[in-house]
Amino acid sequence: MNSIKVTACPTRIDRMRSSLRSVGIIFTTVGLLLWGATWTQTIRGTREVNMLDLVFPVLLTAVSLIFALRAHRTGFRISETEIELQTILHHWVLPIDAIRGRRIYLGWSGAASSDVWHLVLESGDPRYPSLDIEDLYNFDEPFRDWFHYLRDLGEAA
Repeated sequence: MNSIKVTACPTRIDRMRSSLRSVGIIFTTVGLLLWGATWTQTIRGTREVNMLDLVFPVLLTAVSLIFALRAHRTGFRISETEIELQTILHHWVLPIDAIRGRRIYLGWSGAASSDVWHLVLESGDPRYPSLDIEDLYNFDEPFRDWFHYLRDLGEAA
C-alpha cells in the first residue's frame, strides 16, 4: 500500500507558502515603522502621549513576529523512511511503515479568516503520533498522488 515513492529525491522539505511568509514579514515591518514613528514623535514632544498609541505598535509587532516565525520555522520533511512535521514548539516523526491511512477534513478557522483543509496521516502504531497537517504547504503532485493512494479512513468510518 505504501510502495509509491514520494519523489526520486531521497529527502524533500516543504515550507509554508511564500505568501504566508511574506505577510508575516510585511506586518512586522509595518509594526516596527509604527513603533518607531510613534516613539520618535513622543520623545521629540510633537505628539501627546496616548497609551493606545504606544501599546498598539508593540502588540502588532509581537503578533506579526510570531506569525512570521511560525511561517518560516514550520516545515514538513519527507524521506524514504519517515515523515517529520516541525513547528515552533513541536517536532513529530512518523515512519512511513507506521502509516495506517489518511483522512481529510475542513478545519473551521472563524469568521476572520478562511477555512483550511487538514491532511491527516493516521498512525497504526501507538508509539508514533498521527500527523495533522494544514494544507498551507507547497505540496507537489507526486506527494498529493501518494497521499491520495493511501487508504482513506474517512470513508471507512
